[in-house]
Amino acid sequence: MKFGIALATAFFAATLTASAEEIVLKAGHAAAPGEPYQLGFEKFAEIVADRSDGEIKIEIFPSGQLGSELEMIEQMIIGTLDFQTGTNAYWTNFVPELKPLDIPYLIQSAEHADAVRRSSTVLDLINNVTQERGLRVLAFNSGGFQHVMTKFPINSIEDLQRVKLRVIPNPIFIEAFQMMGANPTPLPYAELYGALQTGIVDGATAANTNYFAQKFYEVAPHWAMISYSANLSPFGMSQKTYDRLSDEHRAIIESAAIEASLYQAEVYAMSDAEKLVQLKELGVQVTTPDRDQFIAAVEDLPGEVLSEQTEIELADLIKSLK
Repeated sequence: MKFGIALATAFFAATLTASAEEIVLKAGHAAAPGEPYQLGFEKFAEIVADRSDGEIKIEIFPSGQLGSELEMIEQMIIGTLDFQTGTNAYWTNFVPELKPLDIPYLIQSAEHADAVRRSSTVLDLINNVTQERGLRVLAFNSGGFQHVMTKFPINSIEDLQRVKLRVIPNPIFIEAFQMMGANPTPLPYAELYGALQTGIVDGATAANTNYFAQKFYEVAPHWAMISYSANLSPFGMSQKTYDRLSDEHRAIIESAAIEASLYQAEVYAMSDAEKLVQLKELGVQVTTPDRDQFIAAVEDLPGEVLSEQTEIELADLIKSLK
């Protein structure tokens, strides 16, 4: 009997030790389950669990369960959230040096975007700044190439003149669309459908996937594919979390993030292609204006909005990867 009790006690102690050694880390994002951000985090969690032999477990919280994108970035800074991915425009509130990622046409193709994702030089340049602010950028996910939806067809840059266009409340996007001749109107994303429906705005920007998912085509049935932004989304990590991990676990997380981001970008590209077919089947009127007109309109933008040395270096480095 004593042997049985001793054996049970030993087993219980071993179980506690094994459980204590497991590192549980939290990842948050604002997209719905099943969307590319979620699938990318699932791939990340799978790779990390496999390479750490189960020592690291990633718990994923979609749909803004942990707060808004801004709030989740703040949580990483103080160390209560370990990973987050989302819109770069929100990241620039904390890391203005990331502004080059928002400049229209700085990244002009999926291949160029992947070259940025694979560049350790890009990450090193960024993390020299972010680590002092409690953040790390592990990789860049995809939010899809951005186009323009409107109530009437856009066949050229002239058709965009004076169009009330909803944009993310971001000075770069506001200035960029002013340079293109539109009337950019900052508006919360949650209010966009109603604003299109009531005529508060004439159009907005989106990728194929969220244009389809949010049914914006019901109130803005014209889709001009100008691909003005690659919409790279920082895949971030709390510096406090990073600092407390072993070198081995850091290496696992860093390599897994790159692989997961490349997978996520591929998933997003496939989703965008599928959604474009479905949009056409729904009767959306798709146009493909000459992009050179739009590129020429914003060619002076970097010189006007980038002033810090790191911003300029990052923009030049991204261009060199083309």
